[in-house]
Amino acid sequence: MDYIELKSSEVIKYFKNKKIVGKGYYGILYEYDINTLIKLYYKEYYQSYISKKVISFNKDILYNIKKMYLNCDFNRDNRIIELSGRLSNTSSNNLIKAIVTNKKYRIGILEEYYKEYENLDSIIYDLPLEKRKYVIDKIKDIISELFFYGIYPLDIKEDNFLINDNLDVKIIDLDGEDVSLGDKNYILAHPYIEKMQQNKIIEMEYRLLRH
Repeated sequence: MDYIELKSSEVIKYFKNKKIVGKGYYGILYEYDINTLIKLYYKEYYQSYISKKVISFNKDILYNIKKMYLNCDFNRDNRIIELSGRLSNTSSNNLIKAIVTNKKYRIGILEEYYKEYENLDSIIYDLPLEKRKYVIDKIKDIISELFFYGIYPLDIKEDNFLINDNLDVKIIDLDGEDVSLGDKNYILAHPYIEKMQQNKIIEMEYRLLRH
């Protein structure tokens, strides 16, 4: 796994940038280069910099960062490395490209920028029923592939899938706390994980087909 060290001034520049690509519970996505996004985690950055030095930030940004600091989990380096290793055997092998650090603290990741793709729910409801079923089958194939390699996403919803005009589908946001990693023995010891995942798939399939 590659590591990209950012200077504090570079990180601050990202956080002050209003042109965000996406924003979630754990962090904010910005364009890093033409093919790559940078996801900066609120809590990790609060720990490494904001808590040690007063800087000029918008109060809302400070509030969000501090909230993430209080709610997120620390020290996910090993987990990200393990996840990336497992993903290397899948069709999502380029999803996580590097770990981003500031003063040697992990504050985010670099991930693939699927620029020609849109959120699943922005396209799928305009498709005829047969094509929607085709997309759902592709989603199930992605999840089955991840399952085979010991990656168990539980937050299965429209926001975590992207689609293009050719109906190619990509899964995103696999670096969160709602993704479990393990082997067959892990699943045998935690059978509720597979059940939860299947229930999430059924719920999303119902939403996508009912329109």
